[in-house]
Amino acid sequence: MHPFWVAQSTGGADTTLEWDKTAGPWSLIVANADGTPGLDVRADIGLRFGFLTPLGGGLLALGALLLAAPLMSTTRRRHSQ
Repeated sequence: MHPFWVAQSTGGADTTLEWDKTAGPWSLIVANADGTPGLDVRADIGLRFGFLTPLGGGLLALGALLLAAPLMSTTRRRHSQ
């Protein structure tokens, strides 16, 4: 079981929080440390998927082969006649 707070960060105007993803649902809580109201938040979320680059390369290569196959068969027919 994970601890209640997986990651935390405190700071001024520009504060960055990074954590390693693990399985399960996630919630982000932004609050003043003393609980007072009046908080302005702009959040950006970035995700990294390590499998997307090899998958994209494989699909690109497969697409190139599928496009080249009809051209190769047409070229072979012309040379054999």
